Amino acid sequence: WDVNLLVPLVHTKLKASARSRVVNAAGQTCVTGSGNCSDRHVINGQGAGRGNAANDSDSGDSSGIGDVVLRSKLNVLQNHEVMPDLAVRAGVGFPTGDEDNFQGTGDFRFEGTAVASKYFSSPIGSIGPHLNAGVNIVNNQSSRNTFNYVGGFDVAPIPTVAVFLDVLGRHELDDKDNSGKNIVDISPGVKWAPWPHTLFQAAVLVPLNKNEGLRANQIWTAGIGGNF
Repeated sequence: WDVNLLVPLVHTKLKASARSRVVNAAGQTCVTGSGNCSDRHVINGQGAGRGNAANDSDSGDSSGIGDVVLRSKLNVLQNHEVMPDLAVRAGVGFPTGDEDNFQGTGDFRFEGTAVASKYFSSPIGSIGPHLNAGVNIVNNQSSRNTFNYVGGFDVAPIPTVAVFLDVLGRHELDDKDNSGKNIVDISPGVKWAPWPHTLFQAAVLVPLNKNEGLRANQIWTAGIGGNF
């Protein structure tokens, strides 16, 4: 049985750009003073006025603490000859992150998850398939309640290095805002443990169903962890 506290440090950056174009009935760009537009013309199919093509962009970034998470996990089965290792995990997330800067949700979150994994020896090294499945309940926000799952495997050709491939999914139980009912991503990565109790990790997250919800083309992550 173990208890852990996660305090994430988050850096977010957002950039947006826009281009507007005033056109006449023939689809030509209106240029102020050129006379190629009448008194009535359209902006992307509607409206009236005169003007040139215009571009605008803006960006911003912020750093801070994300939502702090307190978790507890209980191992219920270990080192069985046939059955996988099994554990159950529960946790609560506190709204400590800045919601306006996309560093937190602004709500308390409660989670319950079942975990299964098993390691096998093979000619290419140790192979460890794993599966997590559970629910995430958001306080006073039933439309953001989700069923989450992660399935994949690790392959360790040598004891200190492993590559992994995970499929991560999220199913919104009540998608009222059409933000994406089923989100599925794939994440390949690598782990390196050069010293005992130390782990370096890098991965990339890529959408498998990109048209579902608003998502980045890829998200790169890197980190270091340790225990004592």
